[in-house]
Amino acid sequence: MSKELNPDSKTSTRKLIVILVGIIVYIILTVLPTPEGLAYEGQKAISLMICALIFWVLEALPISVTALLFTAMQPLLGIVNPGAMAANFLPSSFFFTLSCFLIGQALLDTGLGNRIVLLLLRASKNNPRKLLFLLMGVTSLISFVIANLALSAMMLPLMMKIFEENDLKPMQSNFAKALLIGVPVAISIGGCGTPAGALPNYQVMALTKEVTGVSISFGTWAALGGPLAVILTLLAYVIVVAIFKPEMKELKNIDYNQRIKDLGRITTKELIFVIIFALLIASWFVFPSIPMPITAIVACAIFFLPKLQILTGESFMKAVNWPVLLLLCGSTGLAMAIFQTGGAAWIANTVLQPFQSGSLVIIIAVLIFLTIYMHLLVPPNPSLVAVLVPIVGLFAMNMGVSVTLLILPLAYAANCAFLVPFDPVIGLTYSTGYYSMKDLPKIGVPISVVWIIIGTALMAIFGMNV
Repeated sequence: MSKELNPDSKTSTRKLIVILVGIIVYIILTVLPTPEGLAYEGQKAISLMICALIFWVLEALPISVTALLFTAMQPLLGIVNPGAMAANFLPSSFFFTLSCFLIGQALLDTGLGNRIVLLLLRASKNNPRKLLFLLMGVTSLISFVIANLALSAMMLPLMMKIFEENDLKPMQSNFAKALLIGVPVAISIGGCGTPAGALPNYQVMALTKEVTGVSISFGTWAALGGPLAVILTLLAYVIVVAIFKPEMKELKNIDYNQRIKDLGRITTKELIFVIIFALLIASWFVFPSIPMPITAIVACAIFFLPKLQILTGESFMKAVNWPVLLLLCGSTGLAMAIFQTGGAAWIANTVLQPFQSGSLVIIIAVLIFLTIYMHLLVPPNPSLVAVLVPIVGLFAMNMGVSVTLLILPLAYAANCAFLVPFDPVIGLTYSTGYYSMKDLPKIGVPISVVWIIIGTALMAIFGMNV
């Protein structure tokens, strides 16, 4: 009797097939005749990005290994020289993303995050709809300035505790589904509010500056991103509570006053965190000439000062998600190689040419739609941003319109990944088993449609002057 392959063996076989397919795809794309207007180096750079996306999406190798491998392949394949490869691999967005991880960890370590959530629970007075509204609204606002992933990780154990205290069962409780889908959706929506809200946001700003020479200020981003986030959060709540109506009118009466009392008065570390963080945010508005990564790293360094020690060496290692950082560096490096070899300009001229004579409003709507639904093909946000920003930036320059006008709706929509649980913000709550894959589109599709409408309208009304 033949032995069946164990799951690990099947997975290994599948990954080997994906690797082989990726290599074959690269070879085929590079031996095809080079299109007119595209240098052969550009053809190889585009082919390498497609191959990398196959590896990332189908998880042929760990995402960090893929990022390093495809970075090293660039000089080996004659796409860019080693110096350019190294410079492209370590963009300024690396330092800003690193600081976002540390700031999120500082919020957790001081206990301030737990205090905020307990105050919200008390304010809800055990009303499930009110609790959902408060959690979605406040986490969306916090996500303006705290990276999405860190905030989602902070909220998950607190929500699970609510389920345990109220005996809510996986796959059975509508309220559990509403919280576990609604809160990360609100966090992701809030992430588009400012450049500090989501990890790929500063990547967008840095890539735009590198490719087009156009700087997008913190204030310009927030002027449109803030109102968009507030409107979409309110509409998202309406959609979530309509589709997953809480099955109870009142949660179990839990004494949150005692829990808050047990926390004691606000600590010195919590106060210092609030002061430092407030000064950091203010610096991004007041001193736009100082790069955001520099002020963010300085603020994080203060958290490690002796006697203060809001953060320690141990918390540093706990906070930093190295696979995500390497994914950001690797995808940005590939995007810059495509830009430097002329590949991005060729794609912009070829693929987006039919839209050059169209209405700006239609173009913005198409860009938002494309960005949202490209998540199905390219789930990792850093990779999606790396693919689209150089193309759209050069397209805007060719059209003679404001680069910011087309980049911002793309950047905001990169946070709208609600159709499948591939984005880690959603993936964290999906992994609990409280809702199924088919539950997510019930929320994701209507919110995506609303995002396209509201995002296009805001850019059309207020964005024409950016």
